[in-house]
Amino acid sequence: MACVRKRRVGKGFRWVLDYRDQQGRRHWETTKGNRKEAEGLLAERVREIGRGTYRAPAERIAFEELGEAYLKDAAANIRATTLKDYKCNLTLHLTPYFRGWKIRNIRRADVEAFRAHLLEAGIGPTTVNKCLTLLGALFRYAIRHEYLEANPAEGTKLRGSSRRSHDLVEANILSPSRDPSAPRGR
Repeated sequence: MACVRKRRVGKGFRWVLDYRDQQGRRHWETTKGNRKEAEGLLAERVREIGRGTYRAPAERIAFEELGEAYLKDAAANIRATTLKDYKCNLTLHLTPYFRGWKIRNIRRADVEAFRAHLLEAGIGPTTVNKCLTLLGALFRYAIRHEYLEANPAEGTKLRGSSRRSHDLVEANILSPSRDPSAPRGR
């Protein structure tokens, strides 16, 4: 049986969730919100237990751990230059922003805030796209390993590049300069 109780924690009172997981182990989870928020959180935990997707807080993986595990797994399947690019984007952009976050707490709004953060910092659209693509790949990896049920980066729009590929092709083709007054033909 799961319940919400008010308990003395330190000098004040907090709402505490009391429930058992799939294996019958008892868990107490202290919340900072009011009773209504605590009851909502308890309902979420009960749904997770019912679906078999519940993970105890100690078993929840942090973003940095996910990044390291993904790189180790991907290293065997991707080129060295791609791996170097992934490490660079993780080190410079993703890990500093999401450091300390549990991946189960990252929502689509957080991914969109990350995209906005990169754009405000003046990061180019190509790098923003690479970071969002890598973030989606990290979350797909987490789903495969049953750390998550859904990908919060899925459906996040990538930013369009300001330079079109056909513009680059036309700019790189060498052609003789034309004199507008010269006759056409040979």
